[in-house]
Formats: sequence, C-alpha cells, structure tokens
Amino acid sequence: MYKRQSKTNIARDFKNIFLINKAINKCTKIMEEFKPDVVIGCGGYVTYPVIKAAKKLGIKTFIHEQNSIPGKSNIHLSKLVDLVGISFKNSESYFKNAKKVVYTGNPCGENAIAIKKTSKVTLGFKPTDKLIIIVAGSLGSETLNNKFKSFLCSIDNESYKVLYITGNNYYEEFIRDANFSKNVKVVPYYDNLASIMKDAYLIISRAGASTISEILSLKVPSILIPSPYVANNHQYYNALDLVNLKVAELIEEKNLNDNIIKVMVNELVYNDKLYGLQIWHNSPEYVMVYNKTLFEENGWEIPSTYAELKDLCAKIAEQGITPWFMPGADGWQHQLAFFQIGGVYEEATPGLYDALNTNQATFADNEKMLEVLNEFKELSDAGYFGEDWIGTDSTNLTNEFGDRNIAMAMANSSYIQQIKDDTGTEDEFGMFLIPLGDNTWYPTNPAGPTMFGYKGTEHEDLVKEFFNFVTTTESLQEILDNSPAYTNVDMNDDAIEQHWLPEEEEFLATVDDSKKSVSVLQTGTKYTNDYWMQFGQDMVAFCQGEMEANDVLANMDTNRAEAAKTVGDANWN
Repeated sequence: MYKRQSKTNIARDFKNIFLINKAINKCTKIMEEFKPDVVIGCGGYVTYPVIKAAKKLGIKTFIHEQNSIPGKSNIHLSKLVDLVGISFKNSESYFKNAKKVVYTGNPCGENAIAIKKTSKVTLGFKPTDKLIIIVAGSLGSETLNNKFKSFLCSIDNESYKVLYITGNNYYEEFIRDANFSKNVKVVPYYDNLASIMKDAYLIISRAGASTISEILSLKVPSILIPSPYVANNHQYYNALDLVNLKVAELIEEKNLNDNIIKVMVNELVYNDKLYGLQIWHNSPEYVMVYNKTLFEENGWEIPSTYAELKDLCAKIAEQGITPWFMPGADGWQHQLAFFQIGGVYEEATPGLYDALNTNQATFADNEKMLEVLNEFKELSDAGYFGEDWIGTDSTNLTNEFGDRNIAMAMANSSYIQQIKDDTGTEDEFGMFLIPLGDNTWYPTNPAGPTMFGYKGTEHEDLVKEFFNFVTTTESLQEILDNSPAYTNVDMNDDAIEQHWLPEEEEFLATVDDSKKSVSVLQTGTKYTNDYWMQFGQDMVAFCQGEMEANDVLANMDTNRAEAAKTVGDANWN
C-alpha cells in the first residue's frame, strides 16, 4: 500500500489482536462449561470471538445475515461456519466461499404476523381514517424530524391522518413551538409498533432489516428513506430489494424535502387506492470530480489517458493522499468506472451496441472491455483507491473531499455543490472524463424509473391528465427547483430555467458534441442492467484475485443470455 501506518495505528492494531484473542479464550471457557449443541451468530464484531471459540471446540455453527449487504464480520465468518442464513436472496453472492447458504428470511416477520392488531381508534383516530405512520427507526432521527416538520404543519386539508414518532431523545424539542395540523398525532415512542402497523394505510420509515421484514410480512405499502450513516450503506440495498419487488418506494435522504414528501404521499394516497409513482429520479452521467485547488497547488495536470492517470495517481499517493476515492462497499459505485465509458467500447468496435443487442457479439470477446478491467485492477493493486476500498462506502465522500484526504472521485457533475454545502470548503473543484481505456466520451444515460398508465384502467382520462400535468414547464420547473441534488432536467423544453453550476458549464464546453452520442453500457444494451450488481461483485472478486477478468465478462454473457431466453428473445434461440 502507498500509505504507511502510523505508530499509533500499529499499536492500536496489536491491542485489538490481543483483545480478540482474549475474548476467544473467555468464550471458549464459557462454552466448555455450558456445552452448547450449536452456536448462532447474527453479525457484528461481537460475533467473531464467539464463533471462533465454537469452531475451536468443534461445535456446530450458524450465522444469520439480516441485511442485504453483509457486514465484514459475517463475510469473514462465512468461510468457517457450517451454515449461513440470509434474509435477502441477493446476499448469497457475498458468501461464495461458505459451505452452505440458506434463504431463511428474517424471523421478525413471523413475529409481526403473530402480534395482535391494535386499532388506530386507541390513538384517537376514526376506524375509517387512512393512517400514515412515519417513524425514523427505534431511536428516531433529528435529520428526518427537521425535514418532516413543515410537512406535518401543512396537511390540514388532506384526506389522511398521520402518526409521527419522533424518538424519545427528540420529542420535546420537536413539539416545541410547533403548530401541527389537526390530522397529526406526535408521540415520542410507540411500544409494539407492528401491532398498529397492521391498521396502517402507509408506512414511511428507515430501512433497517427488522423494519423491512415486518413491512413485508404485514403487506403494508411503504416509502423507505434509508439511513446513509450505516455500514456499507446496507439500508439502501435493503430498500432497493423491496422497490424491485414493487412493494415500496425509495427516497434517499439527500433528496428529501417538504415538496417531495407531500407530492409522493398525495400520489400514493389517492382516491382510496394505492398508485405507485416515482415522482423524481435522475440517472446522472458520472465524471471525475477533482479538487482543482489541490491540483494547482501541487502542479498536477488533468489526465486524458490511462497512462497519464496512473502517473498522476502515483504523484498524489506520494503526498499521503488517496488519489481516487472508490467506495466499493456500496456495491455499485465502482462499476461506474466500467459501464459509464460505453463510448470507448463502441468506438473500438463500431456497431457493438447493436451487435450485443442482437446476440452477434459478447462481452467476453471484447478486448477493450478486458483492457479496462485490467486497468481497474492495476489501480486497485497499487492502492490508489485507498486503504480497504472494497470495505469503504460513500458516506464520508464529501467530508473526505473537504478534509483534503482525497483528490478525485467519480460523481455526477452537480455533486460539486453538495461538497461545498456540506463541508464549507473554499477549495475549487472541477471535472474531467473518466480516462480508463483512454476515454474521450461523455456518457449519456436515458435510463431511470418510468411512469406507466395501465391500458385497462377505467380512468384513462385521469392518467393522461396527470401525465400532461407532470410534463408542463411549470411542473418540471417545480421538480427541479425542489431537487437540490440536481442542477438540470434533461427535457426538450427551452423554457425551463436550468441551474447549471459554473463548473458544469465550463466542463461541458470542453467536450465535443460528437462525443456525447453513446449511452452508458448497462442501459444502452439489452439485459445488462439487471445484472450489473452481479458484475460489480465479480469485479471485486477479480481485484481480490478470486476470478479472472475473462470470467467476469463471461458471467455477464451467461446472465444476459438467460434473461433473453426467459423473455423469448428470438436472437438467443
């Protein structure tokens, strides 16, 4: 690795090793006396010495992973235990070295079903009221409380009622000087929440494993706001699993505001029926965002080729700074380095996208894709992505930029504003194209959740009326103005006042218009997007030396072929 460990860190590591071994010895003595038949672990570092002691004594072991993205402890222990239980099917790919993996679900779900229903009447609501429960986890969230407060004060005329649970630590401050609507009841805590959830019309909540399990078991529609402050961003992927099952909607905390809350709730609670609608989603193009001030101070030049990128990373690493922040634990961000540069592959093999879409070409046969994967691994092997990039998530990305711990990262162009807002840094930031594969193409991304109107609906006129409303200049402007994470709406409407950052305008002026015509790989080719998370896992395995680059590409070909045959695509028959 490029970064030397300090004496303090080395001393800390030795201390931790000592404490772990001490804990294993203590657990061993307890088990020798207790003589258990089986030892069960549910993750977290506390599980490690217990399972290790059990294995030492030859006792059967079982670990259960509640979240979609497993923690480090369970991933490591999975190689040792006799059985691994998972709550989400997609978690299985993280346990490739386990003896046996079983999809068990989460026991919290069955517990919720067995709980006796508590009527909303006990809370002062009528039996016919459409009750929305809003809760930010068992401890509550000051951030969510602040974002929901104005919403709760502005729904006097709505048809639904709201039970808002603040968390014990925030209740007094939350209700102080608040003028909540008559439709709202605010409580600090609700014991046995699952019992009242049975009488709820809609749940708005975090996406912890227990909550997810209860929501699924009780079959209550939900809007999930994952906590961004958890390990590996696992709540996001918990929520995404429910979204993919079409039983929940997802709003990231960074995109949450009063307008979005009100619009989404009003769309879901309409005419006594539940309608699913993603009211705002952008699939932004990703580029390299870099600290321009830091570059200027050190005389670093923006790279335009892979060779220049590699040389630059070496210079940055010499300063003890992470050259390219790569949050591998999020499960998806590292994949962008491969998929966003689709123009590179199309340029190297003209007509590639069409050939991939008609089964006339494969990933495994593409030399440029192989080249890019090997470049990515070379940077990983050199330590240029940072220490333990595979176990790092994006939670602290803005702070890392603000503290000058990193020089570059992949992000959408509007992310520069978020860096400045979150950190207060006076440094300047800029953008350049991802230079893997000597890329010169700006990615385009037509993808994103789409609104559909059911052709068999009895209210076709209302569907059309709504779609017409959403696409008016006024509506689009309202969406953009209340979506601070984005600076523009990609619509053919010159009347929309875009919010381009000066940095975005400066960067886009440097990109040839002819180099903006190729969409990103995962959305520009059939049957690829469904498997890009699997592709990301294979990229990690490749960087860890557990797979070959050819195998990563071949797996995508296999998955695409399976999907194509499932839908009856004649090109794959």
